[in-house]
Amino acid sequence: MLISNEGYVKYNAKHIFSKPIKVPYLLQLNNARTLMYNLGLIGVNSTGVGYGNLSIRFHGDEFLITGTNTGAISVLSPNDYCLVKSFDIVRNSIISCGPVQASSESMTHGAIYRSVSEINCVIHIHSKNIFDGMIRDKYPFTPENAEYGTPDLAIAIENCVLKSDKKEGLIVLAGHDEGIIAYGCTVEKTLKLILEIKKKYEREHIIVNVTKENNSIMSKNKIKAAIFDLDGVIVDTAKYHYIAWKEIAKKYGFDFTESDNERLKGVSRMESLDILLNIGKIKISQKEKEDLATIKNERYKALIANMNPDEILYGVREFIESLRSNGILTALGSASKNSGFILEKLNILPLFDVVIDGNHVSNAKPNPEVFLKAAKLLNTLPENCVVFEDAQAGIEAAKAANMKCIGIGSPKILKNADLVIEGFKSTELSEILHPLCLNAKKQQK
Repeated sequence: MLISNEGYVKYNAKHIFSKPIKVPYLLQLNNARTLMYNLGLIGVNSTGVGYGNLSIRFHGDEFLITGTNTGAISVLSPNDYCLVKSFDIVRNSIISCGPVQASSESMTHGAIYRSVSEINCVIHIHSKNIFDGMIRDKYPFTPENAEYGTPDLAIAIENCVLKSDKKEGLIVLAGHDEGIIAYGCTVEKTLKLILEIKKKYEREHIIVNVTKENNSIMSKNKIKAAIFDLDGVIVDTAKYHYIAWKEIAKKYGFDFTESDNERLKGVSRMESLDILLNIGKIKISQKEKEDLATIKNERYKALIANMNPDEILYGVREFIESLRSNGILTALGSASKNSGFILEKLNILPLFDVVIDGNHVSNAKPNPEVFLKAAKLLNTLPENCVVFEDAQAGIEAAKAANMKCIGIGSPKILKNADLVIEGFKSTELSEILHPLCLNAKKQQK
């Protein structure tokens, strides 16, 4: 366990102490860090707690980052940097090496590098004037309850980067007072973003009064957020899953029917494989299972590589746009680990405030983790959320999360849903949400 200079355990760490790591552009990165320190954007506050850090991509998702407890040092040396070899947001863990342990914000930096391959530099600074100005001007921001150094913040940052679909940008850390993240394809361009935003706000002395009312959750009688499953609700990828799973079954000499495939709806990849192998009465080692799951996923990704916006189920785009125009937040809550890729292919990623998928959770539906995590990042109470699902496991997950649930499909199959519709072909927003809000009022009486 690594304890930050604030005294909190921020992540599980496996660190190997070694000599300084030699990476390209370290001198340029260190010069940028010295400038940030001289400008007061990185340093130590009045209570002795350090703030700010920066990093540069090394190879793949590996990156060099300033070490913990280096905020008070005016000019760093190679001994003050650490190489993060790998990280796991779900398990809140990192593996690193170097003369010093990694900054508590390493997970956040890793999430950014994982989001867009062209991003090569991340700089985290602190400034009240810049922070207040960016909040006022509605720059991309993370939820207030996504706290410093936590997996929730890393996921929120990842969503902001994916939604912007750019290789450079600025994000306000609303849950980390005065914190701002800048990222870009080079150290020079990332530094330029910070200097420009500093010039814009540092002279203004802005005071922004954000009242509790502006940030509060709406009445418990009101639906404030909608969370969508992906497969069978937004797009029909079941056919691609079916082809890939059927090929696995054929390899082992048994048939896998469309009826069998229905059992895999809303279920994680490994659980789906277990169901398939059970159907064929096949027993294999854990290593063989992992290899099969990888083969299946690669085949599935090849099949979905040519997807396009025409494959969005009829009426879905218009319905989500209607939700957003009525002030309702939107999120994706899916077991698929390819959700971001599919949403990009369908050209609807910007329609979601938050995307939570199999890369962000450790428990599959009917466990409610995916929906609860989406609600948390939307800063919305579970009872103010409605879930759109086509699978019984998803409906059970929504109910376990204390959320309303609308089933997409047959009422005979989706018996536990609050409401079941065939699809979004001619469904008006009021037809769906009014009865749900009405039921909530009756329950409170």
